[in-house]
Amino acid sequence: MTSQINTAKKICFVSGTRADYGLLYWTMRRIKDDDKFELQICVTGTHLSPDFGMTYKTIEQDGFNITQKVDISIDSSSPEKILNSMSIANTKFGEAFKSLRPDAVFILGDRYEMLSVATAATQLNIPIIHAHGGEITLGANDDKIRHAITKMSAIHFTSTDTYKKRVIQMGAQPKYVHNVGAFGFENIQNLDLPDRTELEKELGFQFGDRSALVTFHPETMNPENTIAHLDSLLKALSNTDLYIIFTYPNADYLGMQMIKRIDRFGKEHSSRVKVIDSLGQKRYLSAIKHVDLVIGNSSSGIIEVPSFRKPAINIGDRQKGRIASDAVIHCDTTEKGIQAAIKKALSTSFLNLCKEANNPYEQENTSLKVVDILRTVSFNEANRASFYDLDFEITE
Repeated sequence: MTSQINTAKKICFVSGTRADYGLLYWTMRRIKDDDKFELQICVTGTHLSPDFGMTYKTIEQDGFNITQKVDISIDSSSPEKILNSMSIANTKFGEAFKSLRPDAVFILGDRYEMLSVATAATQLNIPIIHAHGGEITLGANDDKIRHAITKMSAIHFTSTDTYKKRVIQMGAQPKYVHNVGAFGFENIQNLDLPDRTELEKELGFQFGDRSALVTFHPETMNPENTIAHLDSLLKALSNTDLYIIFTYPNADYLGMQMIKRIDRFGKEHSSRVKVIDSLGQKRYLSAIKHVDLVIGNSSSGIIEVPSFRKPAINIGDRQKGRIASDAVIHCDTTEKGIQAAIKKALSTSFLNLCKEANNPYEQENTSLKVVDILRTVSFNEANRASFYDLDFEITE
């Protein structure tokens, strides 16, 4: 009796934050249910940090088996500490991939943890599948990291045609670059989101007459002003009547200092402010659905919020360069600028505009497109693809 050889392609998804897991959820689920693939999941970063809610538990609650937990002793208290975490990640992911022997590693986005993951995979000659490449965020180091990961990757899934062209401009062979839309849109389409009453009960928080969801991350290309920018935001919010759900920033430099200020703000305004380390994808999207506007500098404000036909206020330069819907208001980091943006966002004319505004990231069935492409592509051939040169003249 001959034994059957397992020919399923092993794809290792690496998730380091609540945010990238939420975006990867549907693709992971479809890979898990497809007999042509074997799903591997490595969790790292803030998923394993008590300070950020030990969010790996959400992945398990969603029915996934975590293949390996890779603790990189994440510490964002200084750039040097971040470098130390990246060094640990290089070593530990090298060991993990050597043990798991995936046929490809799937990475989303642009965080420093993922740069270490990509470096380890590259050194072991494991093809990298990269989502959301080609985007620009001039106010964050993530911009450089994203492009570096793109250069190391073999297969690319972008969120708009503009970003597809940019990845090709960086030398990727066009046949391996696919515009499939933003990965988060399917969550809006498919997840059974809690209604307002249920969400209020889960959070122990009443939305009030007018409410906002606020997430503000460090602006890593301008760290010396990050705390001042946060203070301007907190002052602006203090002078409103908004009921506020405030989520923690991610694990970038100065993130923990920001958390202390946000926690203090929450205590000072406890009657109308709820501070939460991590909402999880369902509660986060439900909060967007039920609040009146979203405020901060997170990519979700630009990529996902417009699909709810709600206004989003994007503060400062962290997301500078991203394509944005007309439903997004860009403002400076001053208290006065933020207050003016809030007033504009809640005006009848702008709320009506949001109802009609298109979301340039919105496409149907992103995960199905991804899986269909991965069924047919040769990972190793993509990994060996030559540099693609554009035919153009440079003028000075």
